[in-house]
Amino acid sequence: MNLNYAVPANILKRILAFVVDILLVELVILFPLNNILRKMFMQTGYGSISEAYAIASSQQYNSLFLFVSAVSGVVALVYFAVLEYKLGQTVGKIMFNLKVVSTKGRITIWRALVRSLFVIPFVPFSYLWIIDPLFYLFNKKQRFSEHISNTAVVEG
Repeated sequence: MNLNYAVPANILKRILAFVVDILLVELVILFPLNNILRKMFMQTGYGSISEAYAIASSQQYNSLFLFVSAVSGVVALVYFAVLEYKLGQTVGKIMFNLKVVSTKGRITIWRALVRSLFVIPFVPFSYLWIIDPLFYLFNKKQRFSEHISNTAVVEG
């Protein structure tokens, strides 16, 4: 796609598309995991908030939360990267008529992965939740992740 004629995506559409995508990942992936975690806590029979906190901060549950976070991050990364690589769109972007394009050539799997690293819930990737919006505000309506991956989100 020739970016000289592409219309940059509207910020509101981008936000709404992202919300749809996150809700979809939450419903499909995290909701079942939340039920598993809830059942595990119910089996412990905690009686107060302080007991629940003590159980949750035990090494066993810390490892479980770390595992759940890692799995959630990988699943979200695969969701965004694969759909944007294969279709140039996620479900949310399809709903709001947005498309991911490459500013140099075509979208490769590496470009799609780099632009989606923000979903990994660990440092240093979690810093992208701050860096990406700030970069977007000050630099040509493009997130930092998009800048380094040579991609952009456009209308249509």
